[in-house]
Amino acid sequence: IGWSNAKKFWCCTHEQVGCDYNCKDGLEAEWPALKKTWCCKNKDVGCEFNCTEGEAANWNESKATWCCVNELVGCGFNCSSGYSKWQQGWSMLKK
Repeated sequence: IGWSNAKKFWCCTHEQVGCDYNCKDGLEAEWPALKKTWCCKNKDVGCEFNCTEGEAANWNESKATWCCVNELVGCGFNCSSGYSKWQQGWSMLKK
């Protein structure tokens, strides 16, 4: 016997447990805040970060990746490392 819809809703809302979100469904911009938070934390989808807040060295991996990919902030690339073979060795993001 599974949880009732009421129990799922309460536990998801208050404890972020038992959430049943499809993080591939719908437009992320239209998701409710709880779904965005859950999908970001659990599936690394729907994340929105303020990339001007805090020190990049202290960001968690999800925020660091999101800010680097989406805003080219906090990437922390060492441009001297591998420069002699940059065309083959650097990722597209680093290039």
